[in-house]
Amino acid sequence: MNARRPLQLLATCLAVGIAVGCGGKGWDDNPQDYIGFWTNDGASPLSSITLAQLLSFTSGLEEQALCQNLGAANFANCVETIYDNNLASPVTPGSEFHYGSSHLQVAGLMAVLATFEELADEAEAWAACE
Repeated sequence: MNARRPLQLLATCLAVGIAVGCGGKGWDDNPQDYIGFWTNDGASPLSSITLAQLLSFTSGLEEQALCQNLGAANFANCVETIYDNNLASPVTPGSEFHYGSSHLQVAGLMAVLATFEELADEAEAWAACE
């Protein structure tokens, strides 16, 4: 394992925790609340994943994506590959612990998209004041 990996995991968890604490986001938020390609279909276990499960490594995402180890990979596209790789997963979110970085990749994209959403809302508010 890369010696910097635990620090990267800690940094992701801290950043997402700050986003939840400061931005009104919730631990029970689902990926589809922010990520357009994520399923809303209740028949898929992927639709019931929560941010808390992502950060506790119990989301049910067991399949990794090669792009997770490529520094120059497109972040959103990599998360979509993680999603695609786990579509057939029968694991119920919250039922199993699985150590891997897929969980944090998804949580990170949720945080990024939520932050941009907030910035866009603020920009609209400022534009309305002019």
